[in-house]
Amino acid sequence: LYEMRFDALDANPVKAISALYDHFGWSDFETTVAPALRTYSQSLENFKKNSFSKLSDDAKRVVNARWKNWFVDLKYDADDA
Repeated sequence: LYEMRFDALDANPVKAISALYDHFGWSDFETTVAPALRTYSQSLENFKKNSFSKLSDDAKRVVNARWKNWFVDLKYDADDA
């Protein structure tokens, strides 16, 4: 099992996937996967992600109540919901 936060993958995909390879002891990342991943990451440089409006306070309370255990377990800031 290996858990990776999306924000880590999003910020630096090569570093994040390299850590995954290291975790499992897989070899040849730099020669087999990294070049293609770098090329793909560079192709996304101008990609604009969707933006979403903030949740209302009532909606935040519902999300926080229902997902509290996950927020705590995964160390997410519930205020970002």
